[in-house]
Amino acid sequence: MTRLSWCLLFVALVARPAAAQVDQARAQQYFAEAGALCERDGGRLWGVSLCGPMVIADAATKTIATSQPAPADDRPRFLGLVNAPVQWGGVTWSAYNWQMIPADKGERGRLFMHELFHRVQPGLGLMTGGTVDTPAHLDSLEGRYWIRLEWRALARGLETSGEARRSAIADALAFRAARYQRFPTAAAAEHPIEINEGLATNAAAAAARYDGASLRAAEEQRDRDQQAIVAELRRRFVDGPVLVVPRAGSGSVNNMGATVIPGAGTVFREMSNKSAWGSFDARNGALVSADGETISLPAPVVVDATTLRGDGWTATVDAGWTVQPGPRPGSFHVVRK
Repeated sequence: MTRLSWCLLFVALVARPAAAQVDQARAQQYFAEAGALCERDGGRLWGVSLCGPMVIADAATKTIATSQPAPADDRPRFLGLVNAPVQWGGVTWSAYNWQMIPADKGERGRLFMHELFHRVQPGLGLMTGGTVDTPAHLDSLEGRYWIRLEWRALARGLETSGEARRSAIADALAFRAARYQRFPTAAAAEHPIEINEGLATNAAAAAARYDGASLRAAEEQRDRDQQAIVAELRRRFVDGPVLVVPRAGSGSVNNMGATVIPGAGTVFREMSNKSAWGSFDARNGALVSADGETISLPAPVVVDATTLRGDGWTATVDAGWTVQPGPRPGSFHVVRK
């Protein structure tokens, strides 16, 4: 699961749960957990402390909790919609979506520290600019297998010291080299992600030290499952009838579980968009084309001159635009009049 760059950066939204207010007591517990992790790090990893103001919000109920007194300024527009740094009262806050905070304490801590890193990231000079998308090879069997071996080796390096740590680091570099050998563009493609998101020998022989056989078996099963998912998405979004609209304006996207259809684009589980042509709200998938220029919504039905519906979505076409038949039977696209 990558971050998208539209007119501004949007990050993952979860599927809409029932409205639930931010629990103030639990939020203060979470702030204390994050503070303890920051203090334990003590600035050793990045050279600066990651501790800073945090805000947890729920967009549906418009409730929030803050780790320090909230500014008198108006709330940032996207509180409760994003896990991302936000500017509020002249200060950079780490913002969290209440519905996205994991129940597991370890996972929760990783989320807190990840977003606290993004708060200080510009000051570290670790910014790439432009769009940072997940390289396609990291969704493939071989790409995932070798990068997960690298992560296992890096994790072992963090847990050990001395010769064991040096050996684990050497293994991690060997796994990376093996991945780069199989995917010649991998180094250039992965570099922006490593900068933007923060970085967490004989490669075949080293793999055995990290239970590579069971990892590969799991990845092969995952690949079979993924191919079945891609085939179904291709049927819905590529081969079947769709409504095609321009990808412009602003909106939100859930990139958790995003799936690449090779040669066609990426299907996101949830997406909404408002632009000059109109607007749509999709809760059962939307395909962003490979060139990033259009969005496809499956199985459209024209309700009237300005309204369309389909498989889990609704769309409204504004004045100055019209719906015309598309190249495939049952398909439509929105164009200027």
